[in-house]
Amino acid sequence: MNKPLSLYEFKDWLAKQPDMEAFFEIGTRNEQAEPDKKYERYIGREVMPKVSQQKLLQRIETEEDVNDIIDEFMESGGTVADVEGKNVLVETESGMFSIPRFCVTLKKDD
Repeated sequence: MNKPLSLYEFKDWLAKQPDMEAFFEIGTRNEQAEPDKKYERYIGREVMPKVSQQKLLQRIETEEDVNDIIDEFMESGGTVADVEGKNVLVETESGMFSIPRFCVTLKKDD
């Protein structure tokens, strides 16, 4: 009896068929090697905190005064300076800090 294929195994098999990858635009394992490439488009965009001040205190990485940066970020937000894996580097007037992507959200245009 044949083992059923998972969806991933089927897509992988189909992607290896001649001319099928381009037709179906199915991703291959090579795309998974650089999953944060899609987040580079957020560089230069304004972000706001998505989590509480307490969670920011637990997750923030900076060499600046943490309290000043968090207060400013909570009030005014910041700008994404870079994307580093699952973290974003955010710039505020008080300084720069690194934080996981899930802790921020894009600021809505008014």
